[in-house]
Amino acid sequence: MTFHSFEIEFQNRCKDVDNFFDLLTFIDNIAYQKKIEIKGESFDGVEMKHCITNDEQKILRSTAYLVLYNLIESTINLVVNSIVDSINDEQIELEKLKDNYKKKYLESIFGNKNTIGKLTVLGMELLDTIFQHKNIEFENLKFGISGNLDYKKTLHILNNLGCVGKYCNNTTDLKLAMKRIKDYRNRLAHGEASFVDCGSNIVISDIKSDYTIIHEFLDNVMSLLTNFIDNKEYLK
Repeated sequence: MTFHSFEIEFQNRCKDVDNFFDLLTFIDNIAYQKKIEIKGESFDGVEMKHCITNDEQKILRSTAYLVLYNLIESTINLVVNSIVDSINDEQIELEKLKDNYKKKYLESIFGNKNTIGKLTVLGMELLDTIFQHKNIEFENLKFGISGNLDYKKTLHILNNLGCVGKYCNNTTDLKLAMKRIKDYRNRLAHGEASFVDCGSNIVISDIKSDYTIIHEFLDNVMSLLTNFIDNKEYLK
């Protein structure tokens, strides 16, 4: 079975998260009160020791939510970019696209070109593209993703792309997990709370539960993306 490159990239990102969670679980289970030293050796042969502290455990628990948000945002970006690449590789005419992709193409070429001169030039180029049956090429699809992905925003993007289907078995839990991940990510990224403070309110079982829900959701999204691209569902 041949895998698309975006499927392989997604699997690799999930492996990154799994590796992080292995480390998190190990560190979080250490009885820091006993002040047990973890011993190791540096690359140049120097012996090292370290006692894990409760604050370090809290920092790792907080960081888990940054890792999870990164997985969500990188996957949705992967969906958008994979569709753009597929359309560009197909070398198709504008008229053959579905209406929602025609609209996105117009948005991508006009962008912030708000002067009459620039709009006139772009309008002439667009007419030439249509009447000469030239192949079009997307530069990007703009959705304002950065830092904003909760369930509602993610669904808006997927629906706008036409990449739709069954995303999860429990929508309520998914909404709560995505809101929690986004909120923790933004509090940490914007400096509204320290990693130690955030970590004080997080238990590892909740993090793992959120990851399970998110993983199921993103798995389903990638399956829908594969079908979408294989069936060229961006075409009329």
